[in-house]
Parts: sequence; C-alpha cells; structure tokens
Amino acid sequence: MQQDKYISIDYILKDEHGNVIDTTEGNQPFGFISGRNQILPELEKKIFEMKIGETQKIVLSPENAYGNYDLNALQLVKLSQFPKGQALNVGDEFVANTAEGRPLPFVVKEITGQDVTLDFNHPLAGKELTFELKLLEVRPASDEEIKNLSLEQ
Repeated sequence: MQQDKYISIDYILKDEHGNVIDTTEGNQPFGFISGRNQILPELEKKIFEMKIGETQKIVLSPENAYGNYDLNALQLVKLSQFPKGQALNVGDEFVANTAEGRPLPFVVKEITGQDVTLDFNHPLAGKELTFELKLLEVRPASDEEIKNLSLEQ
C-alpha cells in the first residue's frame, strides 16, 4: 500500500440490516491520507484496488471493521461515581481518559438502582458494514496536508 496519498471518496455506509449509518450524499466527499490510520485498514486496502471513477460495494466483517462485540468491555460502576446532579440516561455518551491521557469513549448501557453499566465497545463493534463507494481522486498528499494531519493527532 502506498503511503501519503490523498484519496477522495463518496460513500454510503450501511449496517447488516441495510440501515444507513453515514453518507457523503449531499455533503463534500470524504478525503483522507493513506497509511495514516485515518480509515479502517481493510477498507483502505480495498480502495487501493480500485480505479478512479469506479464504484464498488465493499463488505467488511466485524473482525475487519471495529471488532466483535466484547462483553469484557462492559463495566459496572456506582451511580455515585458520576458528578452530583448529573442527569444520566441510557444511551448517554461520555469520554473518560486512560492513565496515558488517551480518550476512551463509552455509553451508558443500563441503569439499575444505584448500578450503572458502561459499554466501552465501539458503537459499530460486532456489526458487518457495507460501504457503497466511488473513488474520486488519488494523488500525492501535499506537505501542508500532511502537516495539518500531524497537528490534528
């Protein structure tokens, strides 16, 4: 795979039931720089097999997307561990920080009395994903694009 290529695509992302999760329809195309872990590695590999202007349906298994749903990523905590007065509802999304300072998103999965179950799985974990995409552009990334990417990370 080639490093530091600017790639532009239009896509529709659907789950295994055909529900649209995300799309560029009505928006700007999605652009990324290859080899910089900006998209799923398996998707990037498949995009590199395409020709500019080509459309393709790419199906990724959970293992090649966001992984299988992991029951070990559920954690039970006490309601008292949340700030006093914090309204808490099932489905609320939060971000904790790891000991290394990396963000760790989670969702409130269940509230039972004083017990709160947190889900640290990626929201798309365990799902087969279908990308209907069109490859619009592949070119060397500019120094400025690479520099901006480094600033974002």
